[in-house]
Amino acid sequence: MCVTIAKWRGISMQYCQDSNKYIVTVKSTSKEYDNPLEAWSTYLTLIDIAGRRYIGNMLDKQGKNRYTGEISKL
Repeated sequence: MCVTIAKWRGISMQYCQDSNKYIVTVKSTSKEYDNPLEAWSTYLTLIDIAGRRYIGNMLDKQGKNRYTGEISKL
């Protein structure tokens, strides 16, 4: 049985009791980990990348610099 520990925008981390493994999934790609800290670190890195991309795209749509949030001077 697998239990979802965390999930956001298609990125998830699960713990499978049967195999005693942690699984990090992005879209249709999964990777198994024995070490829960390694799995959690990978999950957080993927969330950080996705979150920054999401925020940057939102700022672009508002006519702002995607890295600083300041209004673009064009």
